[in-house]
Formats: sequence, structure tokens, C-alpha cells
Amino acid sequence: MKNLLFLVLPMLFLTACKKQILESNLVYEMHKSQKDEAQLLILLHGLGSNEKDLFSVAEYLDPGYTLVCPRAPYEPRPDYFAWYEIEINEGEMTSHYQQAGMSLEAIDDFVDYLIEKYHFKKNEIVIGGFSQGGIMSLSYGLYKPEKIRGVISLSGIYDPTIGPKHIQLSDPIHVLAVHGNEDDVLPVEMARNIKVDFEKKGIEVDYYEIDGLGHSINNRVLQILNEWLSNDE
Repeated sequence: MKNLLFLVLPMLFLTACKKQILESNLVYEMHKSQKDEAQLLILLHGLGSNEKDLFSVAEYLDPGYTLVCPRAPYEPRPDYFAWYEIEINEGEMTSHYQQAGMSLEAIDDFVDYLIEKYHFKKNEIVIGGFSQGGIMSLSYGLYKPEKIRGVISLSGIYDPTIGPKHIQLSDPIHVLAVHGNEDDVLPVEMARNIKVDFEKKGIEVDYYEIDGLGHSINNRVLQILNEWLSNDE
């Protein structure tokens, strides 16, 4: 009887783990590619938005990509979702970096879920985002580079306080950063550091500044995004 228990209990444990990974930890929208050998693009929304915000990118996207847009796990107020909260008191901004760390873990679990459920491979996965979603994507690229092939930051910046302090790259990842030179939320001067900081780590960065663009996405950004995805396959 004891021998039987030793055999059954590990099997039950493995079954429970399998079931857990096949259930998404984040609410998400998915637009599936009609191609058999599809690539995967994960886009993370910005502060205060939700999984539907970047989903319209699907209509402009290379048909060889499946698009997945997850919802951030924190909801500071109704229908206002965040990867981490930001508070402003008397002109001082405070970011909840503990939440950012927990969101990185949540994103990693979500990537594992997509890999397990839809059978994507490392060389088929790109993660990106807008604004705070771009910040999280850049951090995730340093946190788990072995799980993805590329990172996209749209109107985002690199915040070294989020994610690992030291990285070890076994395989190279590619980074695309696109920023408007009239961004009044995350100034372009901050975005320029992405190329500097990542290339110091030995990571190639394709950096574009869009003349006259504020904190938003326009047709030129979408054009650059699609061209980069096509060339990076």
C-alpha cells in the first residue's frame, strides 16, 4: 500500500501542475493567425487601460502573427488596470515596484501558459507594449530572455529598478524602441537611454524617433512595427 501511495502521489502532483499551467492567470484577448506556422506577439497595455486597448493592432498586423493582449493584474480603481500603481502626492511620484516585480512573475506565468497551450517556441515569441506596458516588456526581456526572441517598446522607457540587476544571455534578443519626440508623458530623452543601456548589455536595439508624435501610436509606428517583425523572423 505504501509503495502504491509513493507512485500515485507524484502523479497527482504532476497532474495538478499541468492543470494549473493550462489555466491562464490573466484575462486576455487573442486574434489567431490563419497560418499553420504562426509567430506570437504579446502586447501589454499602458497604465489605466485594459486588454482591448492594443487589440485593434491586429487589423494592421502581419498575418503571420497571432496577437495576444493580456490585462494587467492590478485595478487601483474600477476599470483602471495597471502593471504597477503610480501615486502622485504634492508633486512627488511614487511607483509601487513590488507590484512591478509581481507583475513580471505574472507575465512569466502567462508566457508559460501560452507556450503550453498553443505550442509556441522561443524563436516564435515577441513581447511588447505601450507606455507602462513597454516598460514591463523591456524588463521582461532582461528577466527571461531565454523564453522570447524579441522585445518592443512603444512610447516606453527602461527602468532599471524593475527586473534583474545582472543578466546572462545565452541567446541574443532583439529590441525595437519607437518614441515620439513630442511625448509629454515619458519624454524622449528618457527613451534614448534604452539604446544606450541595452547595448551596454550586448543587446541590439533598433531605435526610432517619430517627429511630431506625442504619447501615442500612429500609422508610422505601425509601419515600423510590421517591418521590424517581418525582418526579425
